Amino acid sequence: MSQWADRYLESRIDVDANTTKNYRSALKKAREHFGDRDPHDLRADDVAGWIADLAVTRKNAQTRGGRVAAMGRRRCGWLPATAATVGDKKRDRATRM
Repeated sequence: MSQWADRYLESRIDVDANTTKNYRSALKKAREHFGDRDPHDLRADDVAGWIADLAVTRKNAQTRGGRVAAMGRRRCGWLPATAATVGDKKRDRATRM
């Protein structure tokens, strides 16, 4: 996870400093949870466990959704409708590119 996260951050030359800061924060939490695991080896139940851990730390649903969506976009090619709808069961779920 750490090597992948470092490469990802280095590759994002198209985003502003605030976005990079947000990515770094989200990836820090992912690194803490997943350790040195290869992101390509993660399964849905692994990510579900991460979501549960984020809920315990009292992250709001939009923050949890944003972190999961960011990982999903990079890891699985998911494309959520909008950041505001991530995690909202009444809205369309993320779709695969």
